[in-house]
Amino acid sequence: MRRTINRLSVAVATGVLLVTAAGVASADVEARGSRTWQRPCGTTYDAKSSGTLAQTTKRTDGSCDGHAWVRVKYKAGNWSSWQHANGTTRIENSAGNIVRAEHKGCETCTVYTTTP
Repeated sequence: MRRTINRLSVAVATGVLLVTAAGVASADVEARGSRTWQRPCGTTYDAKSSGTLAQTTKRTDGSCDGHAWVRVKYKAGNWSSWQHANGTTRIENSAGNIVRAEHKGCETCTVYTTTP
């Protein structure tokens, strides 16, 4: 009985570890200032943020149809709506209230986060 419980505990623990590992692999890792990523269709995207600007740029390499997308979180805690464009899209805030930016390469693509 004890051996069965131990095997079950190991199986449960392993399952939890697999779920956790899968979650980490798909979870976003925050980058300070800027980051670059490439979608599977070969297009490269550049993202940057500061207290006054968040910007995502879609390069002309690759074959992706998606736009460059960006939204920001302000010091007050609220998020802007997503903005998108075929080449470069940006959100500016002259008061310097941007504390986080999220970037992606299509409406349903992985979100990448930058902080000033």
